[in-house]
Amino acid sequence: CIYLPISIAVRYVDQAKSARKDIDILQLGRKNRKLHEWALEYAKKHADVDYVYQTQDGSLTYESTVHGNIGRFDTRGTFMSILSRARISLVSSPAFDDGRDFGEGFDFFTPRFFESAAMGCYMLGRYSMNQEAEKLKIASVCPFVENQMQFENLLKERLQATSFFQE
Repeated sequence: CIYLPISIAVRYVDQAKSARKDIDILQLGRKNRKLHEWALEYAKKHADVDYVYQTQDGSLTYESTVHGNIGRFDTRGTFMSILSRARISLVSSPAFDDGRDFGEGFDFFTPRFFESAAMGCYMLGRYSMNQEAEKLKIASVCPFVENQMQFENLLKERLQATSFFQE
């Protein structure tokens, strides 16, 4: 394996600093089933909380618990635009929670972690506690969520925050 550092264009970081945070919770692309279930449950209990996620039909169409179908996000620009509007981004490594099996226990942090940080999102996640997690200090910016109670407590805390861009 060769480690390739992730980068992001400055224009997206600049875009994030001026974005309005009107999406409470967002899970872009591949969904972690536990985080998805917990977010749906939270949104049911709190009707004013907007959770946005990709539909299951593979069309890159997104659903909002407040607004219903909000359209298709299939370009880099629209993808980064919706991410910049999120207060909280739900993230996970691909092999965690019975996700993709890459063999040999291999699991890694996807660009979504770094994009979410660059877009000024708080993150909540489920991921492998491996050497990469330690090296990158992922837990310092993205708490590992073990259960629904912890998830709801962290959501409540972060949704009450007034600043979402941490420098």
